[in-house]
Amino acid sequence: MNTNLSRDFRTFHKHREMAAVIKELVKGYHYLNNDMADPRTNHWALVSSPVPVVLILLGYLYIVNKWGIEFMKNRQPYQLKNTIIFFNITQILFNVWMFYEVRSVS
Repeated sequence: MNTNLSRDFRTFHKHREMAAVIKELVKGYHYLNNDMADPRTNHWALVSSPVPVVLILLGYLYIVNKWGIEFMKNRQPYQLKNTIIFFNITQILFNVWMFYEVRSVS
């Protein structure tokens, strides 16, 4: 009987510790998003609330892990070599341009 009481107390203590950790995380979240936030960004779509970001993340995970697999099950892989080359060249040019812009300002 004593061991059950001891186990129950340890479990209760762990739940209290976890509740304290969650409370501190929520306090930190509110501090960053309410107290430290720039009021000029409150109306921005992905800044005012975490809900849109979470929904986008969940949608992405669904597409990648469920729908995308079913969609591509009986298909050949897409040939993306030229698209990737174009993308990489565009990224290089954009980074060179940004480098010169930052260099000219500083």
